[in-house]
Amino acid sequence: MPSSGRSPWLARAARVAAIIWTVVVLVTHSDAGVSFPMWMAIYGAAVVVFLWWVIGVSVACAIAMKEGTGVARAFRAWSAVPALMLAAELLVWSNLPLETRLFLSGPALAQSADWFRSLPEDYARETRPWIGLFRVREFSQFGDELRFLTTECGLVDNCGLVFSPSGPPPNRGEDSFEHLYGPWYHWHQSW
Repeated sequence: MPSSGRSPWLARAARVAAIIWTVVVLVTHSDAGVSFPMWMAIYGAAVVVFLWWVIGVSVACAIAMKEGTGVARAFRAWSAVPALMLAAELLVWSNLPLETRLFLSGPALAQSADWFRSLPEDYARETRPWIGLFRVREFSQFGDELRFLTTECGLVDNCGLVFSPSGPPPNRGEDSFEHLYGPWYHWHQSW
């Protein structure tokens, strides 16, 4: 049987690499932010997987044309790679991974204020406790507004979540907020 008639092992390996990349992207972007080194690693791997796809699909189509077995069939064997990568980016862009993780952890975060207030001041920074599915690096409260720093984002900034049932949280310093849903906001703490 001609080599382009079946999905070659290289195309299957590229699909596996794309699946792994997609899972890593979705899990990483389900937190409030991504540190710059992690972002570089993820998108460096994306370039490698994408180049693998470009070379692989080009070779598969060239072989298919030479053998007369149909370019469409060869292309289909490789089509999952860009589809998975594009789907992951669209999901990240929509905030769905973060909102899903927050939906699962929101009640635990909102109920943790009394527990955090009962702890020594630097406890969260030293131990970084897990509250729901988020590892909290720092906690602060202003009235009924609860702020949870969960991760680094970018080069020197921090990101987290804010529970603010009274409406949009006020800016303190260089902070910026993006409404997620209900009383929850994404918090970007700039320096």
